[in-house]
Amino acid sequence: MVITRDEAPYFIEFDDPSVKIVQEMLMTERLGTILHEPYWVPQLPTTIPYRTIPELIAEFESLQSRRFRVISFDPEQAKRILKEVPLANALSASVFRVSMFLTPPNFTWTPHKDGKDLKVGVNYPLYIKDSGCTTHWYSDELDELEVFIRENAGVTRELVGFEAEKHKPVHSFTMQPDKAVLFNTDVYHNFENHSPHWRVIMTLRSMISTVDFNTMAARVRKRAK
Repeated sequence: MVITRDEAPYFIEFDDPSVKIVQEMLMTERLGTILHEPYWVPQLPTTIPYRTIPELIAEFESLQSRRFRVISFDPEQAKRILKEVPLANALSASVFRVSMFLTPPNFTWTPHKDGKDLKVGVNYPLYIKDSGCTTHWYSDELDELEVFIRENAGVTRELVGFEAEKHKPVHSFTMQPDKAVLFNTDVYHNFENHSPHWRVIMTLRSMISTVDFNTMAARVRKRAK
């Protein structure tokens, strides 16, 4: 593992051979396991046979879907993925929180903090075609705005009435197609995909909500070459 950008307290970008291994696994292999999508359209089942990422994108395009989607892996499939990720043990990664975030073209998600009390995660790039999708972090002054707890999205702390022209981000980054990221999920952040392409990342979350960004950042730096 080699740290390529240390932008604490927002993110740490790192290079690791496991990035390509996971990409190839999820882009090309049809492993016969089951995926679960909590945001699936009502007329379709909430569990689906495993599909490669290109197959999923093609299916969503055929449905003319422009929704942000989160797809979680079956625990057995998640275990196979986590075996390839060096930071999985350090993160105490949960097999129930190995997910793919699929962001459609021209889609923006309001500033939020992940989960009810999550503080840190690890993101792996799976399908990134250009630099058109940007993540922004915002200062705690946004605490003055109303927070909406979206229970049906696996619990996120989303801001109500956010106006981008009134609140400037304090930090921004664009995820690279070959670099993983330790990500501070406990600071308000949003993402804006102004690309004509879908963006797909894999997210890992800890079983222990008390694991914070600073703790994980120290572990990443210790393991880095």
